[in-house]
Amino acid sequence: MIIGEVVIMKELAQLVGYIGSILLIICGLPQLFHTLKTKEVDDLSLSFFVMWFVGCLCMLFYVCYDDDIIEIPLIFDYVMSSIIAIWISFLVIKYRKK
Repeated sequence: MIIGEVVIMKELAQLVGYIGSILLIICGLPQLFHTLKTKEVDDLSLSFFVMWFVGCLCMLFYVCYDDDIIEIPLIFDYVMSSIIAIWISFLVIKYRKK
């Protein structure tokens, strides 16, 4: 491969990373908006959102700790996904019928 091609591939990989991060973040937003609007959480699993949050925190630690894979798209994804997961977890606890 020519050096110019390597640079282009690296930039393309970064672009694909950003697109993937944005899509993964968007995945949680419909549930968040629906829960905020309806306040209905009976069909939501709190354990799912807690595990999602903990998993994002673990991956964020891994990505930030390992010098070989520090990538802004991954950090952005894990931070935003963590926020969405903890927010929905809070809403499940708040709106769950006793």
